[in-house]
Amino acid sequence: MTVRLAGLWGFALTPFRDGRVDPTAFTAGIERMVAGGVDVVCVGGTLGQGDRMSSREQLECLAIAVRAAAGRAPVIGTMRADEGAIAGDVLAAGASALLVLPATGDPADALGALREIRRHTDGQLPVVLYQRGPLSLEPADLAHLVDEPNLVGVKDAHGDMRRFRRLHEAFGRRLTWIGASEDLMLAFWAYGADAASPASVAYAPAYARRVWSALGRGDRDEAVRLLRLFAWPVTDLRMSRSNIDVSVVREFAAEFGLPVGELRPPAEPLTADERDAVRRLAGTLRAELESGGVPALVRMAAS
Repeated sequence: MTVRLAGLWGFALTPFRDGRVDPTAFTAGIERMVAGGVDVVCVGGTLGQGDRMSSREQLECLAIAVRAAAGRAPVIGTMRADEGAIAGDVLAAGASALLVLPATGDPADALGALREIRRHTDGQLPVVLYQRGPLSLEPADLAHLVDEPNLVGVKDAHGDMRRFRRLHEAFGRRLTWIGASEDLMLAFWAYGADAASPASVAYAPAYARRVWSALGRGDRDEAVRLLRLFAWPVTDLRMSRSNIDVSVVREFAAEFGLPVGELRPPAEPLTADERDAVRRLAGTLRAELESGGVPALVRMAAS
């Protein structure tokens, strides 16, 4: 049950058309990430509007992503901790691992989910537990989970670096650690994260790779320059009001030539000022990529 999960995680956007998943558009998004060198492809999640999709739609997208990735990168499915009964279907669809979102803040429920997933998959599906929403683990909590043989990683979305440091210090060598939130890539890396999941991987993987590579070689100044140029202002825009987080990312994807389809509520459309801000930042990013000698990727993104 070994799968490499370090590096850049890319969460695929889910384009909808007439209320259904658009398989052609979804495939285009997977191809963009894989061609850009993403290390792990994730289906569903917040960026993919997975919380607004049925289990059937999630499995449909997973199967499409597995076909599109064609073995070039592992594909991870997502599910809530109280949906363990579908874990067998996730495995059958070709997932290399499973990202489990908490249903409650009780670590005992997370433990029960790990055991149910193992039962439905005969222990063949590695699990990454997503620390987000109501679930905030301390080392004593994780100690009750870490010996479950299917638990291979923890992804953190809270951005509480003290808590992340405590967990990593206690169990760092036993798990893969993934940091969410593009603006916190530097902090997560400094505290030992093995992987990052920047939203920009979905539409401009060359930028995300450039940041991650700068961190990997210890070039903090270059990483900060790149984050200040794009990731930090983009995050501030995404967080500037409720229900536009995903909308902003999808607007960037459209700027970079990807079909994004329809939004599902409660996501809201952007205002004219917000769209203008996206266009300005997209222009800044294109100029950066062109100056770094990757015009082919920029042309692909604009096609």
